[in-house]
Amino acid sequence: MARDSITGLLVAPEVLEWATLQKTKSGGDVIASDRLAIPALADLGSAQGDGDADVFADSVKPIKTPVV
Repeated sequence: MARDSITGLLVAPEVLEWATLQKTKSGGDVIASDRLAIPALADLGSAQGDGDADVFADSVKPIKTPVV
Protein backbone atom coordinates (compact mmCIF):
# COMPACT_ATOMS: atom_id res chain seq x y z
CA MET A 1 0.00 0.00 0.00
CA ALA A 2 1.44 3.37 -1.02
CA ARG A 3 1.69 6.14 1.50
CA ASP A 4 0.80 9.69 0.60
CA SER A 5 2.50 11.45 3.53
CA ILE A 6 5.74 11.18 5.47
CA THR A 7 7.43 13.04 8.32
CA GLY A 8 11.06 14.10 8.64
CA LEU A 9 12.79 14.92 11.93
CA LEU A 10 15.68 17.18 12.83
CA VAL A 11 17.03 16.50 16.31
CA ALA A 12 19.46 19.07 17.70
CA PRO A 13 20.54 19.98 21.22
CA GLU A 14 17.42 20.98 23.14
CA VAL A 15 15.16 21.18 20.07
CA LEU A 16 13.21 18.82 17.85
CA GLU A 17 11.85 20.03 14.52
CA TRP A 18 9.54 18.04 12.29
CA ALA A 19 7.57 18.49 9.11
CA THR A 20 4.97 16.26 7.48
CA LEU A 21 4.81 16.30 3.69
CA GLN A 22 1.87 15.08 1.64
CA LYS A 23 2.23 13.94 -1.97
CA THR A 24 0.37 16.13 -4.47
CA LYS A 25 0.15 16.20 -8.26
CA SER A 26 2.71 19.01 -8.33
CA GLY A 27 5.15 17.37 -5.90
CA GLY A 28 4.42 17.82 -2.23
CA ASP A 29 3.01 20.19 0.38
CA VAL A 30 3.90 20.70 4.04
CA ILE A 31 0.70 19.77 5.89
CA ALA A 32 2.04 20.01 9.45
CA SER A 33 5.21 21.11 11.20
CA ASP A 34 6.41 22.14 14.61
CA ARG A 35 9.47 23.05 16.62
CA LEU A 36 9.53 21.58 20.12
CA ALA A 37 11.89 22.59 22.89
CA ILE A 38 13.17 19.56 24.74
CA PRO A 39 15.23 19.73 27.90
CA ALA A 40 18.89 18.86 27.69
CA LEU A 41 19.11 15.14 28.28
CA ALA A 42 21.97 15.74 30.71
CA ASP A 43 19.50 17.62 32.94
CA LEU A 44 17.19 14.60 33.14
CA GLY A 45 17.62 11.12 34.52
CA SER A 46 20.92 9.78 35.75
CA ALA A 47 24.41 10.27 34.40
CA GLN A 48 23.98 7.00 32.47
CA GLY A 49 21.09 8.50 30.48
CA ASP A 50 18.20 6.77 32.25
CA GLY A 51 14.95 8.31 31.06
CA ASP A 52 16.35 9.73 27.80
CA ALA A 53 14.13 7.55 25.60
CA ASP A 54 11.00 8.65 27.48
CA VAL A 55 11.81 12.33 26.95
CA PHE A 56 12.25 11.79 23.21
CA ALA A 57 9.12 9.63 22.94
CA ASP A 58 7.02 12.29 24.69
CA SER A 59 8.37 14.94 22.30
CA VAL A 60 7.26 13.13 19.15
CA LYS A 61 3.74 12.13 20.23
CA PRO A 62 2.11 14.73 17.90
CA ILE A 63 3.55 12.97 14.83
CA LYS A 64 1.02 10.58 13.31
CA THR A 65 2.73 9.49 10.06
CA PRO A 66 5.73 7.27 9.21
CA VAL A 67 8.99 9.00 10.13
CA VAL A 68 12.27 9.09 8.22
